[in-house]
Amino acid sequence: MKKSLASLWLLAVFTLLLGGCGESGKTTEEYITRAQGYQEEGDYKAAIIELKNALRQSPDNAEARMLIGLVYLESGDGASAEKELLRSIELGLAPQKLSIPLSRALLSQRKFQEVLDVEVDASSLPQDEQVTVALLRGHAKLGLGELDAADAFYDEALALAPETPDALLGKAHAEAGRGNLGAARELAQSLTESYENFAPGWSFLADTEQYLGNIQVAETSYTRALDIRPNNVADLANRAIVRIATGDVKGARSDVNMAAREISQQGGRHALISYARGQLSLLAKNYENATKQFTETTELAPDFLPARYFLAVSQYEMGQLEQAEQNLGKFRYKAPQFIGGHRLFAAIKYSQGDYDTAQEELENLLSFNPGDTWALNLLADISAISGNPNQSIENYRKIVSLQPDSPQARVNLAVSLMNSETGSARQLLQEVAETDDSSVQAKLLLIVSYMKAGEWNEAVAAGEKLVAEDPENWDAFTLLGGSYLGQGNVEKARENFEHALDLNPGNPNAANNLARQELKAGNKAAARQLYRKVLELYPSEATSLLALSSLEFSDGNIEESVKLLEKGLQRSPQDISLRLALARLYLRTGQPSRNINLVYEAPEEQGEHPLMLQVLGDSQYALGEFGAAAGTYEKVLRQVPDSLTGHYLLARTYAANNQLELAKKHLEKVIELEPQNLAASVMQIRILRLERKEQEAIDLLQGLDPVYQDRPEILVEKGWLAVYQKQYEQAISAFERAFEQAPSNALVVQLGIAKWNSGDETGALEGYKAWLQANPDDIQIMFHLANGYLQLGRNKEAIATFEQLLEKTPDDPILMNNLAWLLRESNPERALQLAQKTTTIAPEWGSGIDTLGMIYLEKGDTAEAYRYFEQALKQAPDDPEIRYHVALASSMLGEKEQARQILKAILADPKQTFDSRKDAEELQATLKN
Repeated sequence: MKKSLASLWLLAVFTLLLGGCGESGKTTEEYITRAQGYQEEGDYKAAIIELKNALRQSPDNAEARMLIGLVYLESGDGASAEKELLRSIELGLAPQKLSIPLSRALLSQRKFQEVLDVEVDASSLPQDEQVTVALLRGHAKLGLGELDAADAFYDEALALAPETPDALLGKAHAEAGRGNLGAARELAQSLTESYENFAPGWSFLADTEQYLGNIQVAETSYTRALDIRPNNVADLANRAIVRIATGDVKGARSDVNMAAREISQQGGRHALISYARGQLSLLAKNYENATKQFTETTELAPDFLPARYFLAVSQYEMGQLEQAEQNLGKFRYKAPQFIGGHRLFAAIKYSQGDYDTAQEELENLLSFNPGDTWALNLLADISAISGNPNQSIENYRKIVSLQPDSPQARVNLAVSLMNSETGSARQLLQEVAETDDSSVQAKLLLIVSYMKAGEWNEAVAAGEKLVAEDPENWDAFTLLGGSYLGQGNVEKARENFEHALDLNPGNPNAANNLARQELKAGNKAAARQLYRKVLELYPSEATSLLALSSLEFSDGNIEESVKLLEKGLQRSPQDISLRLALARLYLRTGQPSRNINLVYEAPEEQGEHPLMLQVLGDSQYALGEFGAAAGTYEKVLRQVPDSLTGHYLLARTYAANNQLELAKKHLEKVIELEPQNLAASVMQIRILRLERKEQEAIDLLQGLDPVYQDRPEILVEKGWLAVYQKQYEQAISAFERAFEQAPSNALVVQLGIAKWNSGDETGALEGYKAWLQANPDDIQIMFHLANGYLQLGRNKEAIATFEQLLEKTPDDPILMNNLAWLLRESNPERALQLAQKTTTIAPEWGSGIDTLGMIYLEKGDTAEAYRYFEQALKQAPDDPEIRYHVALASSMLGEKEQARQILKAILADPKQTFDSRKDAEELQATLKN
């Protein structure tokens, strides 16, 4: 067996060797002969293989080089053809002989000037070749945009041979290049009449008709061209494009597939195929694939403007507004008058919330296209959003005047009138409802108008009429349910909401209404099930999401409540209601630090919204960043100058930052806006307390209406005044009574402070721990607990608590810094990692840099420590602790005088206290010796 295997192997090798010898036995001439045979059959691939074999044997065979160049030219590979033809000339073939194929190769690569540079003595050529040379030079001039010169060459060709359709086609191209499309079409029509089987003439005629918008004629002409040359890629792709315009998607897809098969056999890509595929994807609302196809088109044909425009459209539909604007900009630069470009730019700016720019663009568009109802509609929307309802109504009136028979135009006008001219709005809706049986929207809005006016009987009657006419319309049943609810007929309301859900399971409007009824009846489980069904079908439905999150929170499922909003915001980052709800929930659960990124990551128009700014300010306030909070609240007041809440919050922040005069200024504004405002009175008491005008604060507090004396906010002030008077038991009692009424983490902190000052540190810590048992995610209280352990020197417990905090907020620099400080001795490597990460996240925070310096100092790397202390001092030049560390490192590095000067400065004021003051004094004493 082994012997026969070996024999077979030897036989195979021997056979291969024989085969190789036999194949190499062919002569160069035999290879060339076989190649010519393949060339005549149109099998260019086989011909090229044979000619390559010939050239392996005879690399300098000029005839073989010429032949392979000609085959490359016929197969469409102009670059390879040029290379081989030039090589054959180098090997001795006469340039005159190859001037025409070389010109063709250059022309196929759009090397127009090089075509003209080819030296050729046309007068010595036969007449048919003189015609060809004139045509090639005409095409080159056409490519260079020298249209008159191109015409001259085409006339030269026609003088030599009047029956030359290529020359007539060239002249038609020249007319098109001049913008004379009518003349170009006439020439093309004449050409196709005289030369019925000249496919390029039909193709050009189709291109011209397509450009002029004569789509049906264009399709017929492309079909005629394809009857003559069935596999022409450009004609197939162009016919696909016009078929898309006529709605023949099936025919378009068939053409695209045929063109794609043809181009794949040639091993290339074609811009028009990608463009047609993009149009099909756009039609199917597959914007991702449309973007891909149009991008490929622009790569293959950068100057093909329609692809650039539709790429911007696709990106706009995907919400990629910056990319869409960038591509649209390139398009508009070359096609500034195209109406679609103006519209798309306005739509992008509208979507970005840049209403001023959108309005300016629309007004510009209407200045030269006053009847553009699309622009008027968007302008009306912008006016409504910008708080100019009268202008919005005026624009809708213009649309109605332009489209008097359009039910939709009248419905839009009615909607704009609903708040200001209810009677006119209702009349319009009634007219549309009576004259247009198909206008269900008008009938639905008519019910809404009755509901808004509280005319429940009329709303019910209109609703019953609509459900009788359209028994499958779930919106009608939902509105009818709402109308019955307005009447007080709960059972009929429930019946209609349930019927709406039978027709459309998970319908948000019906489900949310029904869920609210279930909650009123105390059926939380049923409400929860309804909300979850909606979200199962519509994961981004904000109303259901907010309601379910609120329900989970009220049931104590805090983690689930937060998770719902976080997932919802991931799906719908543009929804400000979700972002606001999540931010407020973070605040309520003691996680204000999470709101900093939440707000800063918001889209620009959200981040600058007054409500979002208020949440940011509240978060900064909760974190003790009073300067930042004040700046944020000032932004709110710039947008809403008479915001009572804004002025109050700013007064509170200035008071917390001990800027009492500024606090009073804003408090006066609150009282001006609402003289009997209790919160303002409480703030006045607080400011007097902070000014240490305790008796005035007590007098004002006692002067309040007795009905307010046991309110939580009043009890808090009583508690703080007791703390100031060191009557800690009274303070604890007041805070505890406030806590019983309105438990909050702020009161837990206040109770902790009172107990701590009374000497009951353990009681303070136990209070924090008790709150955390019920609210394990309250980071603020956990932070107070950790700091309490730190102050008591209970480092092990402090470390454990800071570690828990860091798990919940892994990028909080304050937590990392505190933990790094605690771990300096027990785990210096982890301390170093945490300190380094702190300085990466907060590179300008002096305390964080200082901690990193201390870790290096304790590691024995004094020079590195000194470097970080110097950096920290640049960020916090007045911090005595950091200045002491610089002095310490200086002394250790032998810079005694520098250390003495620093210590002298920071110890000059005996009232200035800092943690290391005693150490600084000892170091100063050492340096004096």
